[in-house]
Amino acid sequence: MLKKLSLLFICLAFCAACNKKKKEASGCDVIACTDSFNSVGVYFNNKQGLPVEVEAFTATNQRTKESVLPTKITTDTKSYYLITDDSKKSKFTAVGDEVVVSATYPATGQTKTAVFMISGDCKCHVEKVYGPETIVFD
Repeated sequence: MLKKLSLLFICLAFCAACNKKKKEASGCDVIACTDSFNSVGVYFNNKQGLPVEVEAFTATNQRTKESVLPTKITTDTKSYYLITDDSKKSKFTAVGDEVVVSATYPATGQTKTAVFMISGDCKCHVEKVYGPETIVFD
């Protein structure tokens, strides 16, 4: 019985040491995450509320001044544009960074911008803290 308890204690100590190394290596607490792949996006509509395609779509992290657009941008809806996804999670702080999104509506030449707060880093996935669901052109 004593041997079993000793073996159990050694295993627990070993596991605790492994978790400690993971925390030190990444700087993040070890948390359980889902296997889902998250993204943050926005819809563009005209003043009648109809979906529109845009040009010159950009999404820039104001802290780093870098683009946060995903490497591969594909959506089923032409008026929905991905701002970022989990492939860029490390580009954001855990509390969130302001991201300025800008696009031009080719029918009118009007450019609209909006500010989003997006978090990432030690979290499991990128998350929109705030920002509009839809940007409407006049």
